[in-house]
Amino acid sequence: MTKLNNNIQSETTLFHYCSTETFLNIIANKTLRLSDIAKSNDYKETKWLFEYIEDEIIKQFEEAPFFRGEYIRGLSEIETVKLIVRNVMEKMKNRSEELMYVSCLSADDDKLSQWRGYADDGSGLAIGFNFHSLNTLITKCKELYLMKVLYPEDINTVSQEIKDYSERVLDSIHRALANNKLETLLNNEYGAIDIFHELSSRIFIRKSISFKNPAFKEENEWRIIFDGEFSKSTDWDCWYDPKEGRPKLYGEHAELFPNGLQFRAQKNKIVSYFDLSFKGFEESIIDSITIGPKSEIQKSDLDQVLGYYGYDITEIKINKSTSTYR
Repeated sequence: MTKLNNNIQSETTLFHYCSTETFLNIIANKTLRLSDIAKSNDYKETKWLFEYIEDEIIKQFEEAPFFRGEYIRGLSEIETVKLIVRNVMEKMKNRSEELMYVSCLSADDDKLSQWRGYADDGSGLAIGFNFHSLNTLITKCKELYLMKVLYPEDINTVSQEIKDYSERVLDSIHRALANNKLETLLNNEYGAIDIFHELSSRIFIRKSISFKNPAFKEENEWRIIFDGEFSKSTDWDCWYDPKEGRPKLYGEHAELFPNGLQFRAQKNKIVSYFDLSFKGFEESIIDSITIGPKSEIQKSDLDQVLGYYGYDITEIKINKSTSTYR
């Protein structure tokens, strides 16, 4: 994966909308939280590309069908393929246990939808992180990268890679049917055909993280992603010492994630996360802070907090939202 999306060069500041409580934690601890993206509010996170794959497989079959007539009683050719593809895709989605940790930012500093959704209904703040400093921090670790989220409107905007992948899946289905493995395709058991699907689905779940439902396009989102090739069955011995009761880290992991993997309760879920430390970047990493439209925080409050925790307040611009949301 590339460390940096090419389009990011046009950005100078990326904004993290948050509640006042989260703001204080970020400023005091000098960390940004990267949480398990599978526990986000959007249940299609990491799986968005699979919908494009399904559409592309059907399209390719219609262009070059490999059987005629009823293969499953009562279903047409296209209905049969749709049933098989839907089932195969669900198995691919459900089988992968990939864990990826993400922190979300926006290219916009005063967006009403962001205030409502991510900053305590407008009572929070938006921290403007300097792109250059943020990227310098991220390049310290090969498993960290920064990328712009894409909001494809249709299959024509998706890469050739999707089309090639769909062709391989369709070929696997073709071979399975030729070998009388229809039952394997339709049931919940895993057979030899799934080896390819399991490996490739992990690759595409990683790639899918850069795509999001076009309905969210207004968010203009960017993401910091920590992809350490973790799964829930990962051997965490190199990350945590249960006897000592503390993280066991070295090198850039110790510097960037000093607290190691952590857990928090979120309503009826347990969410794992890493706190990315930006200690040593206090003088350059924050360009601005925007006070939410419903917040009663004063500039003097922020000057005091920032000065106390060692930030250069002369270099941080403090703005009040111009939104009339109350």
